[in-house]
Formats: sequence, structure tokens, C-alpha cells
Amino acid sequence: MSVRCYFIPKHIEDRICEHNKDVASNPVGISLAPKTSNISNELRSLRQDVKPEVQDQKISSRLGKNYVYTAKNRQRQPGGLIADSMNEATASKDPNAICAWVLSDYFLRFCRDILGRSSFDGRNADIKSTVHYYVCYNNAFFDGTQMVYGDGDGKIFEDFAQDPSVVFHELWHGVTDRTCGLLYHDQAGALNESLSDVFASIIMQWMNGETVDEASWLIGERCFIDSHNVTSNPNGISQAYALRSLIDPGTAFVNHPYIGTDDQPQDMDHFDSSNEDNGGVHKNSGITNHAFYLFAKSVGGFSWDIPCKIWYKTITTPGLISPNCTFVEFAQATLTSATDLYSSTQPIIIDKLRRAWSLVKIL
Repeated sequence: MSVRCYFIPKHIEDRICEHNKDVASNPVGISLAPKTSNISNELRSLRQDVKPEVQDQKISSRLGKNYVYTAKNRQRQPGGLIADSMNEATASKDPNAICAWVLSDYFLRFCRDILGRSSFDGRNADIKSTVHYYVCYNNAFFDGTQMVYGDGDGKIFEDFAQDPSVVFHELWHGVTDRTCGLLYHDQAGALNESLSDVFASIIMQWMNGETVDEASWLIGERCFIDSHNVTSNPNGISQAYALRSLIDPGTAFVNHPYIGTDDQPQDMDHFDSSNEDNGGVHKNSGITNHAFYLFAKSVGGFSWDIPCKIWYKTITTPGLISPNCTFVEFAQATLTSATDLYSSTQPIIIDKLRRAWSLVKIL
């Protein structure tokens, strides 16, 4: 079963609604913050069947088709077709449509060229994207079959379709659904979210040709409006707002006037054991996100090389992890994958990986 996975977590939507009901207003002054949250809450309860992945399939050399639709600021999917080609997307002169098409195309190419995978489902599925969903909608989501992007309220968030981390994060939920099928609650749900952050970071770095040292490792930096950012992070470094940081979880946004301070933990000593957000799926993902960053940093070079191969092998090897996988089980599974891949050629990789899991206090 597939859950609708949202880029902006419910607890942040709730903060906006509870403390700033007038901040997300449309051009005629109607408060839309509660409506955004209500729409997301209604959709979160829905599930969709997904087809299991076919193993050992022949990878197609062609890319899946790429379609972009517009909801015309209504609550509908998929809406009216804007483009099924780059030329049509460009001709539309709609920046959100152009970005949705281009970034989806990058995702398809990464799957094919780096992973040897045919689209998110492993079966060369087309990608369908709906832009301009509802009015001032402060979120984006993957519903199991297609992408949906809001335009943001123009005060806290804007143009989710133009943020590469949003597009890649949400599309990767489709990969997770059809490979290891991680459930969306507790530690398994946090791993589900973490995989999307990790692979969004990898794909962005591949797209930009960045090494692990050159990358920002930030998620949601483009869609997060930073006009209110007048303070530095706890390390005294001035930075633009983002939604999550893999380098330093808990510092992506600090003292934000509407949503406060990032509360992602970096290690198991600060694990969030509350029942909020399906057992802390967005918060606790910071722990395994940080483990990946620490490992990639210790290896150096490009994240889409050794680190990517280990994580991808872990989620695509049948039976290696269960849908209800815990952090410890996942960490042990990555060590199994690393041993299979590198024990005879680069055994130091295994030591570096074990140390990364140790630093976040999972192993």
C-alpha cells in the first residue's frame, strides 16, 4: 500500500495554522493556512495499491514519458495538460511547468544512467506532475502515482515545483514503495523519509556535478523564503532557511517567526519518542540522514558512487530489510551490502560505514 507522502510535515503545517492563521492569505485576503492543513489531513488518510517491483528486468534505454498538468489553482488532479515535451514546457512560459518537466527528466535519467533502473517503479512508468494545486497551497506530495505541487503562500514557502529537492524527494517515495516497501510510521517511516532526503541530495549533487564537500546537503532551500532570516544558526554561521540539513540536523531553520526552530535530532540520544507525525517520521529521519552524510563525507568524492550504491543495494535486495525495519536493522543491512560490494577490494569502506552508524549512536 502507498501513503501520500508530503514534503512539509504535518507538525509544521500545524504550527503555521495555530500561531499564524493570517499568514497564508490569498490576494483577496482570505486566510488559507487552515485550508492547506485540512486538505493535507484529508489526503493523508488515503492509501493506494502499488505494483510490486519486478526483479532482474531488462532496463529500457528510453525514458518514461513526462507529463505536466495544471490544476489552475483548484483542488484537482491531474488537471489540464500543459506539456508532454521540453519544447511544450518551454512554450508554456510557465516557470513551474518548465521546472517540473526538467527536474522530472533529470530524475528519470539518474534512475536509468546511475542506477540502471527504469523510472521510479522499475517498469518505465511515466511521470505525471500537477502544478498550481489549489490557492497558496503550502506543500507538495506524491500520491503513489503522480506529483502534485502547490505555489506556496508567498510568505513562508513558494513554488514547490521549482525546488529540485522537493521533486527528487517526493519521486523517491515511489522507489521506496516499490522496492523495500517501508511502512510510514515510527522508525520504518523515518527511514522512508530519510531515503527520500538522501537520494534527493544524491541526485541534486549528480545534477550539479558536486562533490560531497561542495554540496550544501540542504533539503527545501529553494522553496523556503528566507526574507525573515535575521539570525545565524547555533554554530554562528549565517545561512538561508531550509527545511532539513543532513550536515547539521536541527539547524536548517532557527528562530523562524512563523514556525520556530528546526527540531530534528542528530543521534539516538535525542530520538523523538512522541506519537506526533506518525511516530516522528520527519524528525527522526535526521538521525539516519546524518549517518549517510557522515559516511559520504568520510569516503569523499561523489555521493552517487560508493554511498549511493550501498544504500540502493540495501533497499533493492529482496528480503534484506522488512517493511517494518528499525534503524539498527537498516544499519546492519547497509553493512551487509557494503561487505558484498567492497570487502575484497576496499575493506576500509566497511569500517567507515560502521563508524558513521556509531557516531549517530545506532550501532
